Amino acid sequence: MSIKNVLKISVLIIIFVFTAENDAQVNRETRAVWIATNFRLDWPPPTFNADEQKSAILEILNNLKRNNFNTIYFQIRSNGVVLFNSSHEPLSPHLTGIINGDPGYDPLTFIIEESHKRGMEIHAWANMARCFSGSETEIFNDTNHISKKKPEWIVRVNGNGSPAYWLDPGLPEVKNYLASLLEEVVINYDIDGIHLDFLRYPDKDFKDDTSFKMYGNGKDRDDWRRENITSILQEIFYRTKAIKPWVKVGIAPFGIYKNIKGAVGTQGFSDVYQDRDEWLRREIVDYIAPQIYWPFDSNPDFGELAKDWVENGKGKNIILGIAPYKPEVYSQLKRVISFSREVNASGIAFFRYGNIKNYDFSLFREKSYPSPMPWIDKNLPPAPINLLVTLNKNNFYRISLSWEMPEIDKTFTKPVYFALYNFPTKNFAFNSENLFEVIQAKSPKLSMAITRPRYVNYYFGLKSIDKLWNESEESSNIVHVKIDELSELSELNRHKSDPVLFKNTDNSLHIILFENREDQISILGVGDFISSQLGLMNVGKGYNIIEIEPNDFESITIDYANSGKKKTLKIN
Repeated sequence: MSIKNVLKISVLIIIFVFTAENDAQVNRETRAVWIATNFRLDWPPPTFNADEQKSAILEILNNLKRNNFNTIYFQIRSNGVVLFNSSHEPLSPHLTGIINGDPGYDPLTFIIEESHKRGMEIHAWANMARCFSGSETEIFNDTNHISKKKPEWIVRVNGNGSPAYWLDPGLPEVKNYLASLLEEVVINYDIDGIHLDFLRYPDKDFKDDTSFKMYGNGKDRDDWRRENITSILQEIFYRTKAIKPWVKVGIAPFGIYKNIKGAVGTQGFSDVYQDRDEWLRREIVDYIAPQIYWPFDSNPDFGELAKDWVENGKGKNIILGIAPYKPEVYSQLKRVISFSREVNASGIAFFRYGNIKNYDFSLFREKSYPSPMPWIDKNLPPAPINLLVTLNKNNFYRISLSWEMPEIDKTFTKPVYFALYNFPTKNFAFNSENLFEVIQAKSPKLSMAITRPRYVNYYFGLKSIDKLWNESEESSNIVHVKIDELSELSELNRHKSDPVLFKNTDNSLHIILFENREDQISILGVGDFISSQLGLMNVGKGYNIIEIEPNDFESITIDYANSGKKKTLKIN
């Protein structure tokens, strides 16, 4: 006796005229997470096996995709070592066990390609002025470390417990070095953004007398320090835009710019010399991700700081940085997400992956594109044409979609993704609820299986998306797929919550289950002279279709492992 999932599909191609509902749009909300590689916090795992390292990052990416994240801040530089092929700094020993060893692959190239396959942006996150802290002395003592190659650039800072080493932002050579380091990334890698961290001074007591005497030119030291940080950011911004104008430049500053009512603490402006207002005045950032690492109802108060940043964002993206590693923040994450939407923030970013990997992101139920940046480019890509759907002859339970792209002229931007929508009825709307998948635009075709259908009829449409997530105004034609196994439910126009059992002419049985969550079921066949355990299987959200081979059963009993439900179905 056996059971199996089954999906039989009939296909009909239909072209519809668009209605007013076509004006609906996909949500725009940056949902970002920092993937920390410093000290192996999130990646790589404690192994020097390349395949295991790749498998670990794929597990991270798959989990983020399941939870509808759309942006990754991947740490490419920390402690003066990197995770990309650089002519300036050595590869991290976390990859091979030795500094500048050959792991057999390029980690940054790998995660870029895999992120793009999953329809997610990836930004190269770099620690800037701080070039060493912690206990990994083999890194600090290596002759290729920047502190050994350019000791005159380094200032020792006595921190909590152990010293840290910082590049002096007051030296023009340091500014050029940091800009050149990231320029190399922009030239050689298909990144979506540059994400700057530790672009600041450590504190007011930084020992920079020598550089101040050489380059201060009679300025107030605080003003001079702020200008040093701003000029490094400006240099990186201008170089990036000169090479690839579409690459976003962002920075993650302290969460308090200046003390306000309800939020008093270390200030970015006066304590670490990060001049938010000047960055925005000069328009040398595309987004800011302030590290607002406090909960509501405290001092500093998350809500007060979030409002301050958004209200002073000057039209640029403000992505609220969140600290779920703090229990008092983790317990408020739903409130944090909701509040970010209430104040019209451009999105949220979580530090770091390990702190949210098991969180239930129910508020991310629908897919979303990253927040728009029309100041970079607001032109739209052309729509796909001639969408076709066919059966895959080698696998009857799969469908294949194919389409064409018109020629692209200077009026349009180039598609890098396609947005596949599915609609449960002919009254369709191109919105987040109906966004089925974001597909990398490397091939104008797609083969897929609908293993757990939710509807009798599916209507598919396709739009184009460019590098900045601008979506084509028009769409392709709409194609129709009908699932015969659900045809007797077609008159209900709603989900059926109870199992349905029906017998085919060959005496085979089909069970249709609609589930709101994943579960595991046990199926038992019961007759006058036979009782048989038919199988154990997992069911998922939506419709699940199960075929049972012919036998002399009078009823079928379904036991649910997680919910404890039991359903008995009589066979007519």
